[in-house]
Amino acid sequence: MAHFEEFDPYWVLTIPRIQLARATGFVALPTDTPGWQLLMVILSRSSGLPLASLLFLPVGGIATFPASYAFFRRVLGGGHATLLVSGFVTIEFSRGATTYATFAHAWAFPLLFVFMRAYVGVLQERAARTSWILFAFTSFIGLHLVYYTGELLAMLFVVFVTLYVLAGRAAFGSNLTRVRVAANLAVALAVTFFVFNQVVYDIFLPQLSHTSVEDSFSWVFGRISSLFSSPSTRADPYRLFSSPNTLISWMAAIQFAVVLLPILAFGIMSLNSMRERHAEYRRHHNRLEVVLVWTMVTVTAAFFLLYFVLGQVNVSLILLLLPVSTLWTIIHMSEGKTGAWKLIPVLLCVVLILTSAGKIASAVSANDNAPFSFTTYNSTLFGAVVGAKGYSLRSMGIAYVVVDLRSMNSPTYGGSLQIVQPLGHYQNGIESNPQLHAIYNDGSIKVYSTS
Repeated sequence: MAHFEEFDPYWVLTIPRIQLARATGFVALPTDTPGWQLLMVILSRSSGLPLASLLFLPVGGIATFPASYAFFRRVLGGGHATLLVSGFVTIEFSRGATTYATFAHAWAFPLLFVFMRAYVGVLQERAARTSWILFAFTSFIGLHLVYYTGELLAMLFVVFVTLYVLAGRAAFGSNLTRVRVAANLAVALAVTFFVFNQVVYDIFLPQLSHTSVEDSFSWVFGRISSLFSSPSTRADPYRLFSSPNTLISWMAAIQFAVVLLPILAFGIMSLNSMRERHAEYRRHHNRLEVVLVWTMVTVTAAFFLLYFVLGQVNVSLILLLLPVSTLWTIIHMSEGKTGAWKLIPVLLCVVLILTSAGKIASAVSANDNAPFSFTTYNSTLFGAVVGAKGYSLRSMGIAYVVVDLRSMNSPTYGGSLQIVQPLGHYQNGIESNPQLHAIYNDGSIKVYSTS
C-alpha cells in the first residue's frame, strides 16, 4: 500500500496478529476482526504467497462487482443500466488501496451486498425461504467476524427494511407470513448484534462523551470552500493535512449532485402523491423495490449521522449504496415515456463512470505524496509531549513516553484514525521538555519518565 501512498495504519496493528495466527494456527484474542485475520491466514496458506504480497491482491475489486450486481439486479432488474451501475460502484469502491485489496473493508462490503440480497430473498422467495434465512444469518455472522462496520450497516439495513415492510405490509397482500418471518429474523439479528458486538460498548458509547461535532462542520465547510478558493491556513496545532485536489473535489460534487438530486425530487413527488392521492400512493409505492430504495437512503443518512456526531464525516455510502436508488428513481419517473427518456438511466451511469475515471486520472497525474487529511484530531497529548505550554502529561495519567528514534521523521499514528506530524519536527521541544526525563536509550528506542 505504501506504493500508492494509502497504507492504512491499522495494518500495523493487525499484521503481527495475522503472522502469529499463521505460525501457530490460533488467533490472538481479544480482537475485533477475527474473521478477517483468519481469511488472510487461509489465503496465505492456500496461495503460498507471503503476507506482504497479499496486501496488493485485488480481492475487494474483484468481489464487489458480482456481489453488488446480485443485489442491484433484484432492485432494478437486468439490463445495461444495472451492469453499468454495478461497474461504477466497483470502480468507486476500488479507488482506495484499503478497499480494492485485502483490508477488512474489502472483505466486508462485498459480503454486505450478499447479506442484503439474502435478506431480500427472505421477503421474496417463499419456496426457498428456509435456505435464504440460513444464508442471511450465516452472512451476518460473517460480517460480525470480519469487520464491525459491515455488521453495523447490515443491522441498519435489517431494521429499516423491516420497519418499512411492517409500515406498508399491503405490499404483500393478505399473506403476512413472510413479514412475520422477516421481523423475527430481524429480532434475532438485533440480539446477536447487541450481545456480541463489543465495539458498541468499548468504543462507540464511550466516545460519545468526547465527540466534537464542530470538527464535522469544519470539515464540511472546508471542503465546500476549497471548491472556490485556495485552502486557508489551518489553526489546529500539530494536525497533519494534505492539500485537496480541486479537480477531484469538483468531480465528487458532480457525482453527489447526480446521485442525490433525483432522489430528492422523487421524495418531494412521493410526499405530494401521498397527500393528494393516498390510495394510489399505497398501491404504487408499497412495492418491495420502493422499500429497498428508501432503505438505502435511510441507511446512508443514519450512517452519516452516526459518524457526524463522533466528529467525523463519512460520505462513502453516497456513492456505494445510493446509485441504485437514483437509477430506480430515474427509471420509475420515466415510466410511460419513450424516446430519449429510455436512455437517461444509461447516460447517468456513463456520467458517473467517467467522473470516477477522471478522479483516478487526476490523482495519478498529480502524483501527490502529501499525507492523508483526517477529520478528527485532539492535539492535547501531542502538545504535552513536544513541550507546548499549558499541557501536563502527569495530569493525563502518562507515566512514561516511549519514542522510536528510527521513525522520528515519519507521521505518527495516534489511534482512532488520527495522524499527527512527525516527532522529528519537534525534537528540540522534546529534549527541552521539563516534564520528560530520559531513563533509557539504546539508539533505537528512547524512554522518558514524567516523574
